[in-house]
Formats: sequence, structure tokens, C-alpha cells
Amino acid sequence: MDAMTVAYYRLDLDKTYLATPLEHKLQLLRMPFEDPSAKRTLPGMAALVQAMRERPGGRVGQADVSIFSASPTFMAKQLRAKLELDGVAVDRFVFRDQWSLVKKGRFKEINDPLAYKLHALCKLAADTSIGDVEILVGDDYDLDPIVYTLYADLRAGLVPTDILAGFFARHDVRPELQQEIRLALDKLPQHDAVANIFIRRERRRGAAYYTALGSRLKTYDDAFQLALLLFDGRYIDEGAIALVAEHLRQRRWRPTAFAFSWRGLIDMHHLERYGEALRTIEDLDLVPKRGLFERLAPFRRPPKPELGQADWGKIVELTSSNE
Repeated sequence: MDAMTVAYYRLDLDKTYLATPLEHKLQLLRMPFEDPSAKRTLPGMAALVQAMRERPGGRVGQADVSIFSASPTFMAKQLRAKLELDGVAVDRFVFRDQWSLVKKGRFKEINDPLAYKLHALCKLAADTSIGDVEILVGDDYDLDPIVYTLYADLRAGLVPTDILAGFFARHDVRPELQQEIRLALDKLPQHDAVANIFIRRERRRGAAYYTALGSRLKTYDDAFQLALLLFDGRYIDEGAIALVAEHLRQRRWRPTAFAFSWRGLIDMHHLERYGEALRTIEDLDLVPKRGLFERLAPFRRPPKPELGQADWGKIVELTSSNE
């Protein structure tokens, strides 16, 4: 990749950037009336999103950040104000026009993110060029892992036609929207556009679920782990880790919190730049010096995984059993 490669970040909002209480219906009803300052950002995420744009790594020349929100369009001003309070600038917000769906009586579509996000991803991709990379960031509270993997494999020509048709049928996607998605996909060049999918473990689903989605997808638990994964992929530089770490320190993260987060990450994933990442966090005085923390418990760096594609038969089986 050349120095002018653009990294296009697509981030979910709820449970990925904001600590939105989706499981509490009464609190959701209050959200449209909340002051922006009352909304809670997940620790470290504001600093990380800022760093994505301002501290690109050696793999990319510049970054472009979009945020998806399932919130209705009338909350756009409120949510943009929240990001301004966080000191975060993004290139675009993508909202779902829920009021239009209500007026047309499409109530099932309001609660189903599959078609909305898949359609939005296809439309956003129209501005990308071959050689750029898309990086998708979400959580496993809802369908982000499935939607993101489906989109990535559709772009790469790896999804059997009956799989897409099956998802459309199971999620009751109206024919007009199916056609719009297919036309949008047909206009995009078929190549491996999505470099990585990063999913925050909100529900902490079983290992079989994540494994079925292929090696493109990596899980994380907090902003520190996500920053290290992005650093490992050369999407952000060392200064970005420092920004995130400083924000977490302000949120009362102690050395033990950083150490256990680091330990959790390397237990989950093989890092190509393990040595560089460890030296960076040691230089920032985030974890005890080399070897001390690792001697507290047996530690073995995970082996380099074999690159694996998504197993769509297994994915359909797992998602069907969870419905």
C-alpha cells in the first residue's frame, strides 16, 4: 500500500462508542430528551476516534470516519453535540429515517439493523477507491458481526447467492430494499475491500460464534485493546496509544487495569507486532517492566492463526439457533 491509502472507518454508535442502555426500555424512552452531556461515552473511545483521524500509522496516509446510529434523524443535532463535547470530529453521521418507516407502517424494519446497515455500508463504499481499506468497528449486542462479515464477503465475492437471499427472507427485507442493496453492490468493484472487523464483546458469545466469522474479525473488550489492535495493523501510531492511555488514566485506570487488559488481548489474539506493542506500553509506564506481569501467571503468546474465511453454513446454523 502506498502512503496515500485512505482508511475508511465505519463505527457503530451504541455499545461501541456510547454506553447506550439498549436493554432498558424506560431509559431508551428518555434518551430523546436527554442533554448531550448526560450521554456516556465508553472510556477511551473519544480519544481513540480522535486519534484515528489525527495519528494514522504507516499503513495509511489519511483516515475518514463515519458513525452509524439507529437513532431517529431528529436526534442528529443532539448526538453531534455530544461528539463536540467529547472533542471528536467525524466525517459523517449515518442515521436511520425511522419516522419515514413509521409513516409507511414498516415497524419490523425499525428494529432490524441488517438491511439498514448493509445498505448504508454499500452506499458509503461508493466514495472509496481500490487500494483504500475499510475498517468496520462494532459490537456483538446485536447483528454487527453478521452484517459486517456479510458485507465484507459480498465485496470479495465470497458469499453464495442463496445465503444473501436467505438473510433477506429471514429478516423480512422488503423487495424494493433488496433490489437497492443488490444494485449498490453491483456498482462496486469486487475485491477484498474490508481489511479488518473489530467487535467489542458486549454479550461475550461463545468461541464457535466468533470462529465461524473468519479471521478477518477480531474481538476486543475496551478502547485500550482496540487501540493496540489498530496499532498492530499499522492503522494508528504510538502517539494514538498514548492519547487513549491518558484518557483512561483520567478515568482512574490503574497499572493493574492496563496490565489485565493487555493480558486479555494477547490471550485472545496473536499480535504481529507483539514486541513493538509491549515496548510502547512499557515506555508509557502502563504495565510493569518486561516479564514481571507475565511471571504472575503462566503465559504463552498465541500462535499465528491460519487465515480462515467465514463459514456461512455454520453462521446460519448458529444465528438460527439463537433466534
